[in-house]
Amino acid sequence: MEFDGNSFNFSFKVSAINRTEKSDYGIQLRILFEGTEEPSIRAFAKGVGIRDFDINNSPYQETISKKSLLIFIGALVCFCLVMFILMIFILNPVMSILTRKSDIKSRQKYAESLFVAIKNENLLPGKTDPQIAEFIADMLYRRQCEWWDKRSPIAKWSLGLMAPERKEHLF
Repeated sequence: MEFDGNSFNFSFKVSAINRTEKSDYGIQLRILFEGTEEPSIRAFAKGVGIRDFDINNSPYQETISKKSLLIFIGALVCFCLVMFILMIFILNPVMSILTRKSDIKSRQKYAESLFVAIKNENLLPGKTDPQIAEFIADMLYRRQCEWWDKRSPIAKWSLGLMAPERKEHLF
């Protein structure tokens, strides 16, 4: 409390949110009152928007939004990583096992189309039909084995650990 000769001046701290980055005065309030107890004051000012506290008005809201965005991005990356691992280690092997018969049929059709092409063009003139079929099966089986041997253990796992077999290329 201060006395300036005419009146007593009281200082009070008013809780308010300052919507700027600096800690400056947003509003300066001067009140004259009579009495001995601390007054309860509610301020209304013309041309100045006074409203109840809302976190969106805080200068730190941008920081909170950035943190929320980073958490969301982190969760999305983790979700994608988990889905990728699930696909490699569970879904791909199951699909490989379920589609094995279809893969064998397509390999046999490919071997048969090679047989027809070799037979029609007479590319192996000294060989009989069973010998040509055996040659094609051996050639395709070796190609498949080379491809299989170059795969990593994880890639082999995702293929259901089903190594190629020679009979898959016989028609």
